[in-house]
Amino acid sequence: MESFLIGRVACRFGGDEKAEVRTGLSALALDAEGTLWTASDEKNALERLSPTGNGMFENHDSIDLVDMLAIPQGQADDEIDIEGMDARDGALWLAGSHSTTRKKAKGKNDAKDLERLATVKRRQNRYILARLPMLEGLGVGKAARLPFAESGNLLTDALLDDPHFGPFLRLVTPAGSGLQLACKENGFDIEGLAVRGARVFLGLRGPVLRGWAALLEIEPTDAGDGTLTLAPIGDEGRPYRKHFIDIEGMGVRDLQWFGDALLILSGPTMDIDGRQTVWRLKKKAVDEDDSVTHIDGKHLKALFDLPDVRGADKAEGMAIYDQLGERGLMIVYDSPSAARQPDSRTVLADVFRLPKV
Repeated sequence: MESFLIGRVACRFGGDEKAEVRTGLSALALDAEGTLWTASDEKNALERLSPTGNGMFENHDSIDLVDMLAIPQGQADDEIDIEGMDARDGALWLAGSHSTTRKKAKGKNDAKDLERLATVKRRQNRYILARLPMLEGLGVGKAARLPFAESGNLLTDALLDDPHFGPFLRLVTPAGSGLQLACKENGFDIEGLAVRGARVFLGLRGPVLRGWAALLEIEPTDAGDGTLTLAPIGDEGRPYRKHFIDIEGMGVRDLQWFGDALLILSGPTMDIDGRQTVWRLKKKAVDEDDSVTHIDGKHLKALFDLPDVRGADKAEGMAIYDQLGERGLMIVYDSPSAARQPDSRTVLADVFRLPKV
């Protein structure tokens, strides 16, 4: 199989929580100045690294989001689970997973493990979708986010009666636990975000419906007082459009616009090893209202597979990067392999050649 790997870049972190950040990267964006923005899905913070040449990003700065996003006092310790990120037009957009979680079995007591495996929790902070200004540095100007709601936020409220997604969202009880499918078991789970003009495209790791993965298209607009609302863009005034894509049964892990092509990073919906692929979806395929796009080589096709590393290197975020002699696609990983960690503060990201899209 042809190798598309151009090379690797080093991301050097610092601080007391460097290992937690380095091994749990879940999103990636590069802004117009070349600054690298990423996040760990276990923290309520953004991680900022500056390019220092020779394929290095250093000068790590961790930026707390609790006050910036007006997260309620009692929820400050619950992670946002940032899974989608994009830097466009002087703003950094980010999305939490909007997912519920099932407790893990610990392997110490069967009765307790059975109880844990029956417990699904909803954490409010995971329903963050926000725009952060980046003029003269992050935080100049006011951040804005979708308001919270009983189902999660304004977006999940709008989806409650949707025939495709409603069944995956409306079973959660007000108390926060219930029968809703959790993330990583085909539950509702946002894991990609890409901005084009006024529109925000969200990639879903789940649900995958009869093998079809899904994208949601929304148009967040300012509602004042640090909040966003959703413009009516869909059929009959719906505040969203939905686009189903045939990526061979996999879910979406990240999105990135590249000219008139939407690059899609795919991987398994469940927490298992499996094929990880970069796809190209032509803008024309999602220009109209709701859409269904088959693999046809014209509108949708696979570009390349990522190397298979068993039990490690879960591809989570991607961004266009052109500092290794040609324009490429940078990808960061959760659960990085030992070979990707040359020292206690550094993790290596891959840069892949982009074939003609």
